[in-house]
Amino acid sequence: MAWCEEQQPQVYYCLGLARNSRLRELIEEKFARVRESAILCGGVARGFTEFQYQTLKSWTCNRRVIAKAEVLQDKDNPRFIVTNLPAEGFEDQQQSSNRFCAQKCYEDFYCARGDMENQIKQQYLDLEADRTSSHWMASNQLRLWLALSLCCFSRDCVHWPWEALNWPRPPLVPSGNAC
Repeated sequence: MAWCEEQQPQVYYCLGLARNSRLRELIEEKFARVRESAILCGGVARGFTEFQYQTLKSWTCNRRVIAKAEVLQDKDNPRFIVTNLPAEGFEDQQQSSNRFCAQKCYEDFYCARGDMENQIKQQYLDLEADRTSSHWMASNQLRLWLALSLCCFSRDCVHWPWEALNWPRPPLVPSGNAC
């Protein structure tokens, strides 16, 4: 984080932060309000807050920490991220002034990273994309596109009206619903 902050122009970051007892104490008041809301709303509620925080040993300065206080039925689920993104957004851009407010920064920015990781994992598992061994992203992407195109084509061939068109059914296309 220090390296990112020292660079010119500044390198922005948004990283997960492990919970600890000091962080939990800082959001205990927020958790009390979220628990009240959870009681009124069927057992599930969440809220966001942000504060300046510095570790006891490893950080050299205060940093912006965003906390998600979530209650899931009877369990507390605190999550923390640390970022140097400005809460009011960037001065020179015509964006919303609350672009990086606590909730948006957590949900739209930090969680989007997790969604991307899940999509990559889904490609590996669902498309059996374990053969993306090329050093070039374009090669791996082409391989996935071709595999996905073939998968969609073979899936759609099952539903084509082969007999109505008086065409012979290709040998690789099973009859009936085989999806």
